[in-house]
Amino acid sequence: MTEVWDVVVIGLGPAGAVTAYLAARTGRRVLAVDRAQFPRDKVCGCCVSHRALQVLQACGLKPNWSAVPLRCVQLHAGRTRVVLPLPGGLVISRCQLDFALLQQAQSAGAEIRTGCEARLGECQRDARIVHLLVPSQPPLQVLADLIILADGLSGTAARRTRESPWPDQARWRFGAACHLPPNEYWQPGTVYLAYADGEYVGITRLADGQLLLAAAWHYRTGEARSLSQRAAQVLRRCNLPIPQGLWQAVWKGTPPFRRPGASAGERVLAVGDAAGYIEPLTGEGITWALESAWQLGQLLTRYSRWSSELAQVWQQYLTQELARRQCWARYISRLLDHPGLTRAVLLGLRMLPACGHWLIRQLHDEASALASADFSVRSRPL
Repeated sequence: MTEVWDVVVIGLGPAGAVTAYLAARTGRRVLAVDRAQFPRDKVCGCCVSHRALQVLQACGLKPNWSAVPLRCVQLHAGRTRVVLPLPGGLVISRCQLDFALLQQAQSAGAEIRTGCEARLGECQRDARIVHLLVPSQPPLQVLADLIILADGLSGTAARRTRESPWPDQARWRFGAACHLPPNEYWQPGTVYLAYADGEYVGITRLADGQLLLAAAWHYRTGEARSLSQRAAQVLRRCNLPIPQGLWQAVWKGTPPFRRPGASAGERVLAVGDAAGYIEPLTGEGITWALESAWQLGQLLTRYSRWSSELAQVWQQYLTQELARRQCWARYISRLLDHPGLTRAVLLGLRMLPACGHWLIRQLHDEASALASADFSVRSRPL
């Protein structure tokens, strides 16, 4: 007999886990799946901003974790250095964060299935098929009134049905990260960001003392240098030391960064990076994942079932919100492509600290994090 679910969430990162948690709290039957086994690590800068913590509190989530309080960010370009204070936040490994949020979703009543790949199937009269694939088991079909895509940059579920385009890799950056042994030079609570040649390297210290090095690279045809060599070059150009263990580091990468997303489809809504990518610096990626999940949770309290109006309202929200957030991402991306301009901006921030404080407030605006979106329906058709 085919299982029928009110909501199927595909992807159990922060966006998917929080959406599953909030949907389950409305009394819906929720199935949440992820192709990975948990706990699992993830390429990420591991910064959870104060704004993101406020969203978790608004959701009623109180996970237990070991974390390092965030104090400041150091920006480096050439020999120019600027230190900007951060309004709180935490450094926490994605392995710990994602597993804690998954457990919260499960405790709220969502059924969790890991090691399970999901693909979108055909629409029926009052539901949509989701194909579930588990290694060494026969394929399974379930029916869902509503499907939430939270499968991040990979977008596997929608891409396999050609509902979401896969970008030309040459046009985008990609991310990579590695863990390094403890080193006293890199202070806890500080995010070190080094910029050179349109690329950047970030280093933070985790609660266990290990260093997390996360970087954003351009795809370059014929690139002969290893990722460790590229990271070392960026750090040298910024007059920063090479962390111990970098040459032996094991790197993990991401799909190409992309800004377009699949915001809504037939019985499908997207959330977090699956809906649209936000360039991360000091936790903006996780903040967007949590905020979009929280806003979708508010919307699910108003609509008991899927409807075209629900899709229209959600798409309008994403269009407006992503345009605002990605505006900052475009400015930052263009700035990084001009090293001289990057250094000039950092010099300006050092000479005018108030400008740096204003920039941090824009990126970590607490008021907008907890403000409910305007979910009124406009006349624009789907």
